Amino acid sequence: MLKILEMVAVVAGLLYVLLVVKQSRYGWIFGGLSSALYVFLYLPKRYFVFAALNAFYVGLAIWGFIRWSAGERKIQQTAVRRMELAQLASYISIAIVASGLLYAALHVLPVPGQQTAFESVAGGAAIAALWATVKKYLENWFFWIFSNGVYVFLFLISGNLATAFLYVAFTMLAIWGYLQWRKLYYSHVE
Repeated sequence: MLKILEMVAVVAGLLYVLLVVKQSRYGWIFGGLSSALYVFLYLPKRYFVFAALNAFYVGLAIWGFIRWSAGERKIQQTAVRRMELAQLASYISIAIVASGLLYAALHVLPVPGQQTAFESVAGGAAIAALWATVKKYLENWFFWIFSNGVYVFLFLISGNLATAFLYVAFTMLAIWGYLQWRKLYYSHVE
């Protein structure tokens, strides 16, 4: 049963990225579903940061759906945009601080996770990535590529091959997403 749920989470996760690359608000529905399933699947495996982040993603998926739904009525308000250097520095700082806070929190809890350093770094980058995705910043894809790469390693060493495959696919889709959003950005700038 758990393997079937993991496969549903994988498929929903892939649909999320594909639809977000195409700037469809419906991607957020699949992202929320995938994240909710991962909370259920990874708490028993003691991946506390991954489970907590996925719970956070469910909330951001709702926010993303609402924000992007408003954007379908007024597409210019939610067009792909670029971060200024100061904004990029802020998002990098958010990723670093979030990673540190996640790592510290895992060491305060009475039952630490299995790979706290990797989980914390990937989680901090994912928080910055998801926030930037909702805001439709082109640079969100760089945060996703980094975070997904760390998760590939984490899931490979833990033997979660289906989820490791998903994160390899996420990494490839993030590269594709960056290229697609970059093309969209420059088509609106010219």
